[in-house]
Amino acid sequence: MKFSFTIFSISTAACLILSGCATSYKALGFNGGYSEIKTTPDSFIVTFKGNEFTSQEKVMQYALRRASELTIQNGYKYFSVISSTDRTKSYNYLKTNKNTSGSLDTNFSHIRLNEQGSSSTYSGTIMEPKLILEIKCFKEKIDSNLIDAKYFLQNN
Repeated sequence: MKFSFTIFSISTAACLILSGCATSYKALGFNGGYSEIKTTPDSFIVTFKGNEFTSQEKVMQYALRRASELTIQNGYKYFSVISSTDRTKSYNYLKTNKNTSGSLDTNFSHIRLNEQGSSSTYSGTIMEPKLILEIKCFKEKIDSNLIDAKYFLQNN
């Protein structure tokens, strides 16, 4: 009975880990999101912070999405990324649980379970991606490198 309960506990923990959600597109909150600062009438600093389940590609897409929205909301059609800064944080962890039996399989390659007698050790690295974009908005397409805000929103 104790073995079954332990396997049930491990299975429940695995389900909770696997059901953790990547940061969705939303204003900055406890689980990440976007924020912006208007620096001049036509310039912004846009930040998007993800959690450990959010890919760096998704963070880039969300930051550019917010930049596109700000461009349109402020009466502009195009924007340019003046600078980008990657502020991704990484955390290493090592955790040992005593009196654990059974096994844990996950789709997360950064989590390892090593069973040693009556204890299990989890170790790995957690990455929390964060991207900061400085953008400048334009009413006319003065350069071929400008991003069309409306086009970006329709296609991403």
